[in-house]
Amino acid sequence: LRSKYTIGFDYDDLVKEIKKFKPKANKPTGGESFVVCLADLQLGKKDGDGTIGTINAFQQSIANIKERVKELRKIGREIGTLYIGGLGDIIEACSDNYAQQLFTVELNLRDQLKVARRVIRDAIVELAPMFENVVVFAVPGNHGEASRRSGKNVTDDADNHDVALFETLAEVFSMNNAFDHVRFMLPDDEMFMMFNISGVNVCFAHGHRTKGGSNPSQKQKNWWADMAFTEQPPGDASILVTAHYHHLIVVDHGPKTHIQCPALDGGSKWWADMGGGVSKRGILTFVVDERGHKDLEVL
Repeated sequence: LRSKYTIGFDYDDLVKEIKKFKPKANKPTGGESFVVCLADLQLGKKDGDGTIGTINAFQQSIANIKERVKELRKIGREIGTLYIGGLGDIIEACSDNYAQQLFTVELNLRDQLKVARRVIRDAIVELAPMFENVVVFAVPGNHGEASRRSGKNVTDDADNHDVALFETLAEVFSMNNAFDHVRFMLPDDEMFMMFNISGVNVCFAHGHRTKGGSNPSQKQKNWWADMAFTEQPPGDASILVTAHYHHLIVVDHGPKTHIQCPALDGGSKWWADMGGGVSKRGILTFVVDERGHKDLEVL
């Protein structure tokens, strides 16, 4: 069918092309990896449903992740390796992060760390048997800074509870031969971790060392661009995964993608009072293969 508005185009040929189309099978590329990001649990915080609510949400998320892995394998994902990482602010800490913090925490520092170790230990025990290889890692967050005075860290960047609690877990798991396929990769005083995951360079950072920008996404992009300009490792990443800002963001920058993790805590009364509301809580998961990331879901 042709009209006076059609110039040099045959719709009959177009229909024939449409009819000839056959979808290509979505064949797995092999060597796919599954990434689990534990971000901003802030255990010990009483906002929302408090510490008990966060623990319950965490345990439910781990159960959901196990089912998600099974689902992905049923549709052909060849997932052999698990990357499970602490993206910072695993605990709330007790003081000097913000005003009134001493009054609003439910647990002292020792108990915050105890709870964090146990829930993350249980998560690794639950998930590790489902994979051939497991990499456990952590990056430091601002709430994890071990020695703060007047709102500032007074020791070095290596002195961080977010990393130290994973260091303790590394020693525990090293004592059990059943977890010989589990490796712990931890920074010293670096503020990020870089991995080549299934052929793709992925950088993980808490995201609190950014500056400049009218919104979280712009701040992270500026930091990432500065890393590339100064030829530091994060600049080589195709995927940047951050936390800190407590809500999900996925930004396609063309050859690079920024993914910001949601938080698992119960929200922030201060932020809600400012009109910010409470974002959906959960644990960010996604698959990486040689083409990049896919199957992203908050569980």
